[in-house]
Amino acid sequence: MGTYVELKKGDYETIKSELVKRYSIEDADFLEKILLQFGEKIGDQYVLLNNEYWEDNNSYYGVATFIDRYYGVEDSFDIFLRQMKEANANWNVYEAADELGVELPDEEDEEEAG
Repeated sequence: MGTYVELKKGDYETIKSELVKRYSIEDADFLEKILLQFGEKIGDQYVLLNNEYWEDNNSYYGVATFIDRYYGVEDSFDIFLRQMKEANANWNVYEAADELGVELPDEEDEEEAG
């Protein structure tokens, strides 16, 4: 059994405004504090770490659980599911080379050339 870790990202204002609209949240400033307690705003993106290894400390699920309990609503996680996608963070050099259409020299070739 493995451990699943991924970085999720989505448009910050879209996520925030969907939560405000769907749940009639009046204090958007406090909602922003909640969002930033669990994730990071980088430019216009909201970034959350989905870290299965730390179950209870998994921000990806924790933010929705907190919002649901605090505001007495259900299914806020649905907004995160629809608005967030996996960030480009889990590539190995061979997959990247294949995707970019290039060939990388083997490590042995680099050692011989050096």
